[in-house]
Amino acid sequence: MRRSLLLLAASVLSFATAVAQTRNTVSVTRAGWTVTADGEQQILSIAHDNWGTVTKDARLSLEGAHGLQPLRKWLVERQGESRLSIKTGQPRTAWLLELLPMALKISSTSTQAVLTAEIPASADRIVARLVDPQGVPVTWGVGTGEIAPYGGSGARTWSYLPQQNPEVMYFSLGQVSSSNFHSLFDRKFDTAVEFSDRTFMQRNRLDADLLDVTIPVPGNTLVRFLPEYYTATLGLPYYTPFDDSYFSKPPSIWSSWTSYYEEVTEKDMVRNADWIATHLKPYGFQYVELDDGYDRGKNGEHYWVEKWDQKKFPHGPKWLADYIKSEGLHPGLWLVPNAYAGAVDQHPDW
Repeated sequence: MRRSLLLLAASVLSFATAVAQTRNTVSVTRAGWTVTADGEQQILSIAHDNWGTVTKDARLSLEGAHGLQPLRKWLVERQGESRLSIKTGQPRTAWLLELLPMALKISSTSTQAVLTAEIPASADRIVARLVDPQGVPVTWGVGTGEIAPYGGSGARTWSYLPQQNPEVMYFSLGQVSSSNFHSLFDRKFDTAVEFSDRTFMQRNRLDADLLDVTIPVPGNTLVRFLPEYYTATLGLPYYTPFDDSYFSKPPSIWSSWTSYYEEVTEKDMVRNADWIATHLKPYGFQYVELDDGYDRGKNGEHYWVEKWDQKKFPHGPKWLADYIKSEGLHPGLWLVPNAYAGAVDQHPDW
């Protein structure tokens, strides 16, 4: 009898503990977002229907003189259909996560609040610095003299730069991270997730498909979801991801345009091919490209390949291509993409 009572008491205690744990694990789903807070494990996860896992194993902390202080003793509650509340007892703070149509708003009672987490970031989800439609407007080509010959004095559509550091251009390649990148872009689905400019992303040392992220929450911050980024946000007519599987590494190209413009000659191409083969090819340099200056009609129009300038290129295109190949390099040729070229009149089927 006594043993039966002990087993019953153990079962009741186990059941009560399970109920308490269930009550302290709360999920809220709204507007495509799903936020789950596990009060027992003191972790938070964020997902979106059209993205998948945004953050996992997120933890709450306070920034102090000696680094991050984890927040303990979570009490998790659901507030309405779109809010999740977290109260911590050690130290005492309050957090509110609000699920909005295109953003997740995270608020805290402390200006030293910090959220740390892991973000899945495979090779198709690249770190990015998103272009901002509310940023600095730019009309490309004005003042350079390079756009005018090709049909106008500048670009006909507006472009916009980020609001922060618009005068600096950044490039990323591969599964990298940088203190200047605060967003992820999914190349397959034209979708982006944007964090605040104070967010710090660092590539996980053990798993290249993960980013370790630190998100300060000085009062509040937003995690924005941007579907159809190029078409809906930036207004482009369509988006197709670039297939870079053909190149095992990014091609390294020297182009004659920025050195010689249309005054380039065969001797210039030979001299530069020789120098590149000697000094740069050992480091992976691959392409030598002839850009403009090799074909023009009597009115200055391009014919692409049918009006080769024999004075500037006395040996012809095949000889030049073979010479570049003999150096162990790949020859490249610029073809004007504009429809005003003279060859269009002769070859309308082109």
